[in-house]
Amino acid sequence: FDSDDYFQFHGGMIATIQALSKDGTKPKGYFGDTQNPDRPKVRDIKEETLRVYRSRVVNPKWLDSIRKHGYKGASEMAATVDYMFGFDATADVVNDFMYE
Repeated sequence: FDSDDYFQFHGGMIATIQALSKDGTKPKGYFGDTQNPDRPKVRDIKEETLRVYRSRVVNPKWLDSIRKHGYKGASEMAATVDYMFGFDATADVVNDFMYE
């Protein structure tokens, strides 16, 4: 969730498939995590969203470290929330409690 590309392309594809399906069924969405190339992981997109939420949005260590970067840190915080919101708008992946 470090770029708006994720929700524009992946989320957009999920929204398109759902809109074009005759019964409005939402397709399954997956996220490939290659952070460690020796141990790639595939997660359900909602699971990945929750992981990003826990590791960034509500993680005191991440928040404290990002605050040290002043306006650039604030920009990074805003971007993370913006990308999550965009992904939710296209793929319905954010649980309601994450907005509280």
